[in-house]
Amino acid sequence: MRGREGEGERKEGEVRRWRRNQGLTSWCSQSVWKRYKTDDTGMVYYHNEATDETVWEVPEGAEIIDGEGGDPEDERPFGARYDEAIHVLQKAKHYEDSHDVNKAISFYKTAADKFLVLAEAKSEEIGSALTKQVGHYAHQCVESCKMLSRSMEKSQTNLKYVMKEIYMSEKSYYEDLAGYEAIYHSQVKADLESVRPVINRLDEDLVFGELPLILRHSKGFQFNMDECFPTELFDFIVGKGDNAPLSQETICSILEKMEKSMGELHYYSKYVERLAEAQDIVQKWRSDSESGFAAYEKAQEKPLNHYLILPFQRITRYPLLFRRVKEDCLPCLDTKAIHIINSILSKVEAASKIANDTVAKGEDLKRIQVILSSMDVPFDSRCVWQGHMQVLPGELANKDEHHRMSGEHKHSNTRNVYIFSDGMIVLERKGKTPVTLSCVCGIVG
Repeated sequence: MRGREGEGERKEGEVRRWRRNQGLTSWCSQSVWKRYKTDDTGMVYYHNEATDETVWEVPEGAEIIDGEGGDPEDERPFGARYDEAIHVLQKAKHYEDSHDVNKAISFYKTAADKFLVLAEAKSEEIGSALTKQVGHYAHQCVESCKMLSRSMEKSQTNLKYVMKEIYMSEKSYYEDLAGYEAIYHSQVKADLESVRPVINRLDEDLVFGELPLILRHSKGFQFNMDECFPTELFDFIVGKGDNAPLSQETICSILEKMEKSMGELHYYSKYVERLAEAQDIVQKWRSDSESGFAAYEKAQEKPLNHYLILPFQRITRYPLLFRRVKEDCLPCLDTKAIHIINSILSKVEAASKIANDTVAKGEDLKRIQVILSSMDVPFDSRCVWQGHMQVLPGELANKDEHHRMSGEHKHSNTRNVYIFSDGMIVLERKGKTPVTLSCVCGIVG
């Protein structure tokens, strides 16, 4: 008998400790609703003292306690209250599986309170086995709540570190772009405005043409972050170590601003498309003794090629940064935030793929130019288009036979196509045989 009394005291103490644990989550007081009855009709209503709300229906995930003058806590049969506690526990697990950690914690806490109250019932009334089961559920809910709270705290810290990295790296990137413009572009523009310019405007446009748009994008991205980052996040960024958690509303606001900026990455496509030619032009400037570019570049802290590659490096880094938001900060993201970060990732990954594919095409083009040079093919023009084309043998030269052709056969007849500004078209076939080149326009046999 004494053992049961001691167990009852221990459980009652656990209930009190649980309810005193105000530091577990910031929303604890907001989930507590008091139950009252109207004086005239006796209808039940619920009031939240923390938010000063009054409702007729039981709020989702609420912890119900009796207000002053109310009825005893719950006069319903034990079985009905047990079923209700199990239902709340199931909803908590559902939200945990759905990665909605805030709601999961709220429901686990409510379920824990319900099970702990049930555990105070006399064992001779419900049976010792069920008493033990109820206590087990209560302990499981408490531990799940603590585990999710620790996970939430860690993910909040991770989120701040990722946001700090995005902000600081974008700031450094913009400063480098501004140096790119001030140190090199301004010098080239000064040459163009001189009496006897050495550099022509076409070359200047190829190297610097997209730079103002990329500068504007980076500056706009920084402005959006300055506008939506709360004070506690800036305190963390500058090293004050503010550990206050970010609200779901704040997180979604930040991600929405970032999504807006990541929707303007099309400026990078044209820049990366011109990158290989821009590097060749810079090399031509260095080789031209009359331009004086080599001496000017040597006097600078960083060569022009360092700046040329920056936009490509940045566009391929965005997916890595935003993937960390999703992977390392998932517990503190609600459904809306997850939807936004998925949208951001789809945009930055698409832009990064285009950039990587463009660079790969540029490498293919350089290889073709080397081959053409080795064949003594005279050309001094720009490649204006490159892509893929299927070349059909004579016996498959109608549409019906083309559609019946196997996928493997189609692949074996695919050519890489390069069209140059002087009208020359080069077809390249890759396979088991050596690379062969032919010219459609009769320029190269």
